Amino acid sequence: MKPTSDTWSAEPEGSSLSIRGNATFLNDFSTASLRREQYSLLDGDILTFRLSFHRDKEPFCGPELVGPVHHFEVHVPATVSRVRVISESGEQFEFLIGKRGTR
Repeated sequence: MKPTSDTWSAEPEGSSLSIRGNATFLNDFSTASLRREQYSLLDGDILTFRLSFHRDKEPFCGPELVGPVHHFEVHVPATVSRVRVISESGEQFEFLIGKRGTR
C-alpha cells in the first residue's frame, strides 16, 4: 500500500462514517477493504482500521494497480475526529474526519 492521506477522506453521515481512498493494489485481481480495530476510550479521538486485500475473479483496479477503497462504518463514537489506516506491511497514516476534525 502506498496511500497518502490526501487521497483519503472520511465524512460523517449521522452517527455513521463513510471512508474513501485509493491504495496501490497487489495485483489486478484484488479488492480492498478496511477492518475496524477494537476501539477503547484510551484511543481517544482516533478510530483505527486495517487495510486488507482479497482475491477476486475480475480486475478491480487500473493498469497502474491503483484502485479505490470504500468503507461504511455504522457506529462511530462522538469523540472521534481522526481515522488511522494501517496497511498489511505496517505502514500507517492518519487523517481528519470532515466537519468533525478540529486539528
